[in-house]
Amino acid sequence: MKEAPPRNFREAFLNPEESQRLKTLLDHLFEAGFIMINTCTAMMSTPMTEVEIDALVAACGEGFEKIARMP
Repeated sequence: MKEAPPRNFREAFLNPEESQRLKTLLDHLFEAGFIMINTCTAMMSTPMTEVEIDALVAACGEGFEKIARMP
């Protein structure tokens, strides 16, 4: 979400706009059946087939489109 990698811990914090975009993405993924923590990292504890992977990829794509349209 940052234009450039943070150079220190202060630059790593999200500003309000970035926080809203992240919340929008996480809410969208949750509604699609995927739970992600606020770092957008995930551990899959169940076996996944191509069906589940394709669903996750599609949900991420839709979420990215949603945040791209945000003002």
